[in-house]
Amino acid sequence: MSSDYPSFKEVYGSPWFFLRTIFPDLVGLLIIGVSYIITYFLLPLHERPLPGEIPPPETWLPVAEPERVPNAMLIIICLVCPTLIVLLGSLMRHLRRRRPDIVEAIICFATIVGITLLATHIFKEYVGRFRPDFWSRCMYDAVTKTCTGAKEIVDEGRRSFPSGHSSFSFSALGFAGLYIYENIDLLSNDLIPCGRRAGLGSRGFGLRAVLASIPFVGAGLIALSRVVDNRHHPGDILAGGILGLIVLFVVFYSYFPVERHYNRPPQDYRFLSPSEDGFPLNSLGDRSSGSNISPV
Repeated sequence: MSSDYPSFKEVYGSPWFFLRTIFPDLVGLLIIGVSYIITYFLLPLHERPLPGEIPPPETWLPVAEPERVPNAMLIIICLVCPTLIVLLGSLMRHLRRRRPDIVEAIICFATIVGITLLATHIFKEYVGRFRPDFWSRCMYDAVTKTCTGAKEIVDEGRRSFPSGHSSFSFSALGFAGLYIYENIDLLSNDLIPCGRRAGLGSRGFGLRAVLASIPFVGAGLIALSRVVDNRHHPGDILAGGILGLIVLFVVFYSYFPVERHYNRPPQDYRFLSPSEDGFPLNSLGDRSSGSNISPV
């Protein structure tokens, strides 16, 4: 094995083989994207009828402006943080001569975010629950018994369940936390990863657990800000968080299964060229020969 950093072909095989291995993942992402576009334009918003008893105007919660975490800030945080974590992980794998997983991480992250956004959008449109600040958006007229506010603002007030900020932040930032916990070996030179499966003698476990919890705490703060801003009910926050976490754990452990922590022969922790291994490595970390051992 060469002492230089391995080439793309040594890690993933030929470009044609690489494209074939990630093709199903790209098809899945395409289906998610097309489904989102279709539901965005064709799925009607469920407009619940106004209740017979309208709360008095003095009890209407105001529309918070500006928001504590506006949409632009949310997108930046939830994209930049996981990206930096994956780049850090790739650098550490480079320094430790381990097979890079940046391709798997990018596809996994995109799938998690795509499914979460699609499910959140469908639930919002289907349920049509009033936001806490709905009546301030509605500008209810007791004479006509209708909302006199701008239709776009009123319609947005009907998209309370589940919280998009909560589902997006827990899925995206949760990915960063799980990636730290399951993929980055901190303060350890052992061949066996110092994760929750590695035993009490593993070094760096406590530090890695603390660092991995930071993104989840950040996601919780983002979610709670929606209650403070009168954008969501506590139940909306809880439902969004559960949705994001379910998608996160199902998709993440499909790409990075827990079994990779068990019974790993030492040679699986270094790069194997096709001449040494006999087969190139595909994008999911398995050998094309069908072996059930996937390199870290």
